[in-house]
Amino acid sequence: MFRMLGNKVELYRYKIIYTEDEVEMQENCISLEHKNEIEQKLTGKEIIFTTTQIDQTNNEWMDGVKFDSYDEALIVFNSGLPKPKTEIEKLQEVSEIIDKKLEANLNATRKLVKQSTLTDEKLIEFVNIYPSREIGKVLEIDDVLKYNDELYRVIQSHTTQSDWTPNISQSLFTKIQPANVIPIWVQPTGSHDAYDIDDKVEFEGSVYESTIDANTYSPTAYPAGWNVV
Repeated sequence: MFRMLGNKVELYRYKIIYTEDEVEMQENCISLEHKNEIEQKLTGKEIIFTTTQIDQTNNEWMDGVKFDSYDEALIVFNSGLPKPKTEIEKLQEVSEIIDKKLEANLNATRKLVKQSTLTDEKLIEFVNIYPSREIGKVLEIDDVLKYNDELYRVIQSHTTQSDWTPNISQSLFTKIQPANVIPIWVQPTGSHDAYDIDDKVEFEGSVYESTIDANTYSPTAYPAGWNVV
């Protein structure tokens, strides 16, 4: 867990979980001072919270290291790459990891199905693989569920209520397609349904992959934000 300040990595040190307006929230803090600041604000609002220290032992070497992009830093972070002895070794190892990821991604893409090639009945078969929405269930970010024969991904942790249905609660859910289906590109309406890095879409007969987070542009409106795969 980290963020980028410019092109430098800043590791998160603490995780603060609290509930506000009946929605579970999470704040990640980069330092003790940052943690204390958030805790003071929550205490001032009389909000109950839980603070947990994040174990960054294996990633400590990355703190302050420069990367060309967040995507590059994330690949290294998730790979568990040990601290390189030299800058050249770092570049070589990062390059190898990225090359392997690109090859694996290309192979995985070949196994996907374009949404436009599926009938409604076949698409529902894919959707029915996922669990249905239940009232009173605790949902975490990135959980996927079925509602009215459509799939939704959770974007804010919460406990389900009868009136917080996925089709109208845009602050809690975003509509998606099954994991093995490439969705047709749809104009995002905000950050909640924008495309992130590695998201694939079908656009004008081709498959594109987003190269940036919070991507609200089409492949023709902002070509630098997409790669043909």
